[in-house]
Amino acid sequence: DPNDADVVYAVWDRLRTANGEIASSERGRENVFGLGFKGPILFTRTTDGGDTWEPARELYDPAANNQTIGSQIVVRPQGTVINFFNEILNFRNSNHGPQFDFTLALLRSDDQGASFGRIVRAQKMFPMGFFREDSVIDTEPVTCPDPTDQGACPIRTGDILFDVAVDRANGTLYAVWQDARFGGVTHDDIALSRSTDGGTTWSSPIKVNRTPTTEPANDQQAFTPSVHVTDDGTVVVTHYDFRNNTPDDGIL
Repeated sequence: DPNDADVVYAVWDRLRTANGEIASSERGRENVFGLGFKGPILFTRTTDGGDTWEPARELYDPAANNQTIGSQIVVRPQGTVINFFNEILNFRNSNHGPQFDFTLALLRSDDQGASFGRIVRAQKMFPMGFFREDSVIDTEPVTCPDPTDQGACPIRTGDILFDVAVDRANGTLYAVWQDARFGGVTHDDIALSRSTDGGTTWSSPIKVNRTPTTEPANDQQAFTPSVHVTDDGTVVVTHYDFRNNTPDDGIL
């Protein structure tokens, strides 16, 4: 806690898988749904500089067949402790099978983590993985580890994650993530939203990456962003993209 050097917070998700799902996967089935997996947020803290820690407790449980991931804590200069996470809700679509909903959500504490309030859902996240099998892909004619992915080799990125930062002077919150809404659902860009009221309301997402739009759509793919606010209030976003990718060398 930047406001109290004796206080440290730790937060993580724990995926709990039902025995039936484990047995199904052992028989060769993958991505088994409807058998009761869970992914709650667990939290602990120390108030004596790490000498002792409170027993871990659940901050939020999204219920069966849902999960959380990527929990990340920031502390505003006013003292509010905020835990951000991706709330992944599963629902079934009769035409397309299981579908997921990604929401950047948060929980707030005004007593240094002794208690947290109700969930606030800040923004929907729409990575390309919602619209095709994988968010970021390599379309060049290379040999994929999985032959069925030829021409669309999946690249593991932060498509289900995000990054957040707080302005230590005024408490403004910033969040960034991969999102396909800006490019006609052809590739991921980097979205940014901010809150000036402690996370209650958020600005409409804007595209912040400046990947040249003259590049082919697959070379405009931008992913795995990070955000930081400097001491003078400058907001800095870093990310990866493929603007310098060329097909002639046969590698990505």
